[in-house]
Amino acid sequence: MAVNEILLIDDNYIDNFINKIIVAKENITKNVTVMLFSLEALDYLKNKRRGVPELIFLDIKMAEMDGFEFLDEFEKLLDEQKKSAIF
Repeated sequence: MAVNEILLIDDNYIDNFINKIIVAKENITKNVTVMLFSLEALDYLKNKRRGVPELIFLDIKMAEMDGFEFLDEFEKLLDEQKKSAIF
């Protein structure tokens, strides 16, 4: 199953690096977007013109805004922006 985009949200550079390699090896997408901060990811999703990534890997324990707070804010996005996301 190929997806258009996978979004990695983690405040740890090493985890993002390793996860990006793993996703690339599985060859399920050509587009892997990496965000270090939840607020940065929310801004990216709010300003994205064509839907949201089909798959989002989210770190739960982050300093600025944890994964649960991110999910609360994500729920507030318009239904058309999040209709294709899988958690």
